[in-house]
Amino acid sequence: MQSIHLYPLLGVMLAEGFPNHAVRNFVLPTILVQLRRDPSYGLWSGMIIHTADGLAIGSMDCKALPDDDGHVEIGYDIVPTYQNKGYATEIGNVFVSWVWEKPSVR
Repeated sequence: MQSIHLYPLLGVMLAEGFPNHAVRNFVLPTILVQLRRDPSYGLWSGMIIHTADGLAIGSMDCKALPDDDGHVEIGYDIVPTYQNKGYATEIGNVFVSWVWEKPSVR
């Protein structure tokens, strides 16, 4: 996978341990394939940024675009240092609210 430097793009660094092995070797390559098929997929995934620390600490996404029934499955990861502090709950609530606003989701 091509190395991408996020600091010039987003003004953040990667937290220690992000992306983890599964994200680096499965999730990101899968997202790349989906983006090549349909660039709009990029609207359904993103990084979790800890703004105070200036770090990308995880990711959250819909594992695929909404299916014919309007269903999506959400996946996420947070680096261990930031786990059990409510960050996944906070971003999860915002992300789910955002997903429910999409007309293609039921």
